[in-house]
Amino acid sequence: MSSSSPFHSHLKTNYVPSDVEIPEIRAFISTRQAVLDKIDQQIKDLELQPEDLEGRRRAELEFIGDHLALLSPIKRVPDDILSSILVTAVEERTRSFQGLVSFRKAMAFSHVCTRWREVSIGTKPLWRYLDIRIPKYPPYKDDWRVQLGRLESMVRTSIARSAGYPLCIEVEGCIDRYAVSTWNSPMEKECMREELRYLEGLVEILLESKARWREVLFCFTLPFVDTPLRQLILVQPSKNAILQNVELDFHLVLSHSEQEMPQESLELWQTDWMHGGPSILMHDSIRKLNLNWVMQDITTMAVNWPSLTHLAFRGYHDIVASSLHFGPNEALRLLKLCPNLVTCSIPMEPTPPIVATEPITVAFLEELSITPHSYDIPTNFASLVVLPSLRKLAINEGSGPDCIPHDHGESGIAHFLERFGNQLTDVKLHTPTFTPAGLDHCLRHLTNVVRLELHSNPPCGYYYNLSDAATLTPQMFANITPGHESHSGGNLVEVPVLPKLETVAFRCEYPYHCDDPVLDALIDFVAARRRDGREPGIARLRKAEFVVSVPMLFRDPLQLLRTKDVNLDGFSFEGYEMYLDEGIGM
Repeated sequence: MSSSSPFHSHLKTNYVPSDVEIPEIRAFISTRQAVLDKIDQQIKDLELQPEDLEGRRRAELEFIGDHLALLSPIKRVPDDILSSILVTAVEERTRSFQGLVSFRKAMAFSHVCTRWREVSIGTKPLWRYLDIRIPKYPPYKDDWRVQLGRLESMVRTSIARSAGYPLCIEVEGCIDRYAVSTWNSPMEKECMREELRYLEGLVEILLESKARWREVLFCFTLPFVDTPLRQLILVQPSKNAILQNVELDFHLVLSHSEQEMPQESLELWQTDWMHGGPSILMHDSIRKLNLNWVMQDITTMAVNWPSLTHLAFRGYHDIVASSLHFGPNEALRLLKLCPNLVTCSIPMEPTPPIVATEPITVAFLEELSITPHSYDIPTNFASLVVLPSLRKLAINEGSGPDCIPHDHGESGIAHFLERFGNQLTDVKLHTPTFTPAGLDHCLRHLTNVVRLELHSNPPCGYYYNLSDAATLTPQMFANITPGHESHSGGNLVEVPVLPKLETVAFRCEYPYHCDDPVLDALIDFVAARRRDGREPGIARLRKAEFVVSVPMLFRDPLQLLRTKDVNLDGFSFEGYEMYLDEGIGM
């Protein structure tokens, strides 16, 4: 059949039709579509010999498809634009359990066709992202050494094709923690130690390119410290290093027969990091540092702290470093070490009262995120920090069991908002930290906030004991809803709380607090914030997000707003129901 086409020689190739040939191809497709339509009609009208007709139909459909492929717009995209598209696709990096996400995208692009392969291999930035997931040991399938060999080959190829471009490297995985934790035999562990030595090949490949490291993330799960992967964190600093971003996340897995980490391993680990290295953290070029589950006092680690502009610290390893705590005193000490921070994320445990100290100034800090273990911070913490550039504050949900709702006079968070509230534009709060009156007091100090996020997720063990805690109730929404005089043309009764608010996000996991009155109060809040003819100085709400754990959004919020004649131009509402397969997204 294909021989009857004037374009027979170009089918199933990367041939790009000329402008003259495109109308001819379209006309030819039209004639063949008529044949296909006739066959379809025969199938409907005639039930005799259906297999023959179906076979003819499939052949005709494939024949038309081959011609349609000649008209594919992507074939007419110039190489330089195609290259930019591929790089953009690879830069959209998402972590996956498959590993090597970005590299596999680049590899897939290079196997589409001859032209794409030439463009992909010639586009050096396409290969600069190495998202490496080490195969789990013990393996569920395939030989572990074979998997490792394939991985080494892929990494070596990617580094070679990236030429001289700076590398962004992520190395994750290694040990199946659940399998290893059940091992009790020293022989099992020794066998694993021998197997992990085969990681030396991968480590050697990566170390050969260390001068080109721009960003690194090392996330390892290991049964002991002394493995080849340790060499990746012992990279000595160099004068011309370009390393800027470092993220380290180490998990040590102990078997059920081990009560604590062997002292020899702990000392080896601490020697790597404390007082002088050498280690990857000693590079003066580092500007962004993310440390998770550290195993010794963070403030004693050999880091060029004044060079940091971005710092995230998740906390100490709960098994290996159970004696270490990071409370307000440690937080102040760390902030003093880092005078040039722009963003900072830290935990805060309820350790002894703050030792008297002079206020710590962090002049450039714009974003601060605190995760208090006890859901609050000391009442005098705010008076001991000077943060003239602070604009964004996030108080995250803690993990401790002792959440007691505080009124504003007893709350360290409330004191913090009293001091810095007028300069903040973006705030996230955990409402059970406060009493309803305490939350209302805090919100009234956020006079310049443009974006507000309120989480009402229940603290550990408090799902059914929150009578004193602030939640997303109709009264809470009423407190932040502008009041108008309907009999006097809709004038404001008073300047509302949060007068500059444009974006809100609410999250509620209380299955017995999310009901129709809550949704009705939310709708009234949005409607009042979207009124036409609003007074000068009162911002108009542009976006709202509402996340709940019960199926209450089966009532369409946008339709409810339309019934109130709310102008929805330029407004978006996103509603999600956790634990359900479907929700409303608008």
